[in-house]
Amino acid sequence: MRKAYFHTACLLLWASLAAGKSEAIDLAGGQNLEAAREFWSLRPLQKNEAPTVKDAAWCRTEVDQFIRHGQEAKKIQPNSLASPRTKKASSSGGTV
Repeated sequence: MRKAYFHTACLLLWASLAAGKSEAIDLAGGQNLEAAREFWSLRPLQKNEAPTVKDAAWCRTEVDQFIRHGQEAKKIQPNSLASPRTKKASSSGGTV
């Protein structure tokens, strides 16, 4: 949103609140405000347990368990680890 439009929207919001017309402000996108609070980005964070995987040796972190679980569901085998030479070539733009 351009800066001028943002400032105009803030001014209109402030004026509506000052006039006691809070019902005129559509903060919920035309929905019930309680329903809008159920939107995924407004919910509190939750701790999800990492799924169990068959190839636990491949996983270094809990995030890897989620990735490996998805791979196993699609019957995808992970690539082998890159050699130190390949890693160096990759980080240096292809020249070793």
